[in-house]
Amino acid sequence: MADCVGRRALFAFPLLYASAFSGLYLALFMVLWLLILRGLAIELRHHVHHHLWGEFWDVIFSAASLGLALLFGVALERPAARRTVE
Repeated sequence: MADCVGRRALFAFPLLYASAFSGLYLALFMVLWLLILRGLAIELRHHVHHHLWGEFWDVIFSAASLGLALLFGVALERPAARRTVE
């Protein structure tokens, strides 16, 4: 369903669609890479039985999770910051 809505928006308003997503490429790629890092950390943590290996991937998982939380927080805070309180 959501895929159909995206296609309709692309065909109905191509300039609006292009301008809206051109500014989001960096953020979308950051989200993609952070999600990939989290998945790698979960998968690779148990491949080698050494305490430094596990600690390294724990740090990677924690950093990627923190990065995602910060990125989503900034993305959600920007529209809220524009609202005026009367």
